[in-house]
Amino acid sequence: MYHYAVISEGEIAMLRRITQVIRKGRVTRVANGALHFGETAHAIPQGALHIDCTTRAVPFSAADNAGPKFRGDTIMLQPVMVPLVTFSAALTAFLLVHYLDDATRNQLARSAELTDTPATYPYALMMNLMNRGTGAQDPQISAWLAKSRLDPAGPTVARMIAAGDPRLAALGGFREAVMAAMPDVIRLGMAARALHEMPRASVT
Repeated sequence: MYHYAVISEGEIAMLRRITQVIRKGRVTRVANGALHFGETAHAIPQGALHIDCTTRAVPFSAADNAGPKFRGDTIMLQPVMVPLVTFSAALTAFLLVHYLDDATRNQLARSAELTDTPATYPYALMMNLMNRGTGAQDPQISAWLAKSRLDPAGPTVARMIAAGDPRLAALGGFREAVMAAMPDVIRLGMAARALHEMPRASVT
């Protein structure tokens, strides 16, 4: 599902021990004693256990969770930075404690999406860049990011600043490039969002 799967070197070594691999396309039906790939069936042992590893790891979807994250006494579990689910949860808690109204919280943590295909990835990238940029302009969030062990960038950049690391000059150039590219990022991101939010049966 293009949901940022992570695998360790040890797990790769274990997977390489599997010698029987069936490559006949997408599984369309599972039956006792057979896997069906469209009109083709592949025989398997009777009573075999099937584990579907293609489903969503977390129940985030545009259809189920559309709308703002903070809704009065309800918080919709939505990612803020994908694929950083635990970081998104921590930032949600930080905003709940440090900001008093839902309008401000929702502006600082717009919902991102675990997109399903390379074609819809620009939507996730757009939301990541927008949320990162918004957080960088808020002093409280910036200070928290500099200390958050769940953020892969904040503490590293903070250490570089403290040490006067010369590589910071390159980061400055990266920020300028991002700002220059944002109109195109938004254009591609909105087109990808429309594709992502189409009914699944309509996407071929």
